[in-house]
Amino acid sequence: MSITILTHTVVIFNLLVLSLILLSRKTKPHCILALLVLVPVPFFITHLVFAIFGYTPFTVQGIFPSSAISPLFGPLLLFYVEKVIHPKTSLLKPKNLIYVLHCSVPFFFWLRYLSFSAQEQLQYCDAVIAATDFEFIVFDILFIGHLFIFVPICYQRIKEHKQLLGEHFSYETKTQVEWMRQLILITFWLNVGSLAILAPIWLFWSSILLISMNIVLTLNVCTFYGFIIYQAVKHSTATDHKSRLVSIVNAEEGDYVTVLEALRDSKEPVQVSPAQMDMVADLFEKEQIYLEPNLKVKDIADKTGLPVYLVSNIFNIGFGKSFFDYVNEQRVSHACQLFLEKKYEHFTIEGVGFESGFNSKTAFFRAFKKYKAMSPAEYKKQVPVMS
Repeated sequence: MSITILTHTVVIFNLLVLSLILLSRKTKPHCILALLVLVPVPFFITHLVFAIFGYTPFTVQGIFPSSAISPLFGPLLLFYVEKVIHPKTSLLKPKNLIYVLHCSVPFFFWLRYLSFSAQEQLQYCDAVIAATDFEFIVFDILFIGHLFIFVPICYQRIKEHKQLLGEHFSYETKTQVEWMRQLILITFWLNVGSLAILAPIWLFWSSILLISMNIVLTLNVCTFYGFIIYQAVKHSTATDHKSRLVSIVNAEEGDYVTVLEALRDSKEPVQVSPAQMDMVADLFEKEQIYLEPNLKVKDIADKTGLPVYLVSNIFNIGFGKSFFDYVNEQRVSHACQLFLEKKYEHFTIEGVGFESGFNSKTAFFRAFKKYKAMSPAEYKKQVPVMS
């Protein structure tokens, strides 16, 4: 019991601190993520109370509110993704209310419990220890089962958004797409792992189900929120003294949101002429505009005087590839040329990537592998340096 008290106290404290850090950022996505961090807290408080005071008719009541809050994880995850992708979207919609209705189910069981006699409540306490009552099965389905609905929805939203970003931006590290995708994937695999571990225990060793749930959930929470901290540190910069969570939990609410909203609302017909395609191609061939690390479709539109939606169609329809692919293909070709030049012989591979317009080592390596089917290091070994 002393180990349970110690571990649960530490977990609760850390979750509260992390949520306060997120709330200090004072943006709506941060607030939603802070609520997401707080979701497991009632569960740990309930079992901390069990460890201190035991299973009594009074303490057992904590199961019901904590079981009602736990299924909020899925909807909050979806709301977070929605708010990052569409910052101007209001979450106060009827369909969002439907997403959280299943959380009310445990309260009906609570009313049932309150109607029990004193003797029946004592018997219920014994059933809690064995975790054999019907409602515990329902609570597990609400908590684990609902994620298999919300996680695929989140993943699909991110996939669509990533595709849209690829049509209008030449870089990926300053958006939350990859961060959110990894967050959704780790949620999915933790959920699958929990199901694989707890299902056999529930079927064959129900007597140890409660303690198993405590261990599995504690490990899941530590892994999930440890991942958030890891990403925060990984994406922080040396000059960022305000918060290490800035890079991963804040979408760029500047140009890219404005551009994407305008494109979604655009009803202009698609008309791409050879002359317009030549104007754009000249910027790449003669001016090497792709060397600008943070190049956007809007920048091409500003230089050519063409509407943003038309420039986007020039790439998607005229050139037959997304803006992201077109620009990074040009950058990779430029890097291949630099590997041949003697003055770049002593440049690091990362340095060649930066000289070619990439704004991160990861982006350079990923793009090079995609277009050349080998790493930059492997390519460099194969080509002779020109004198």
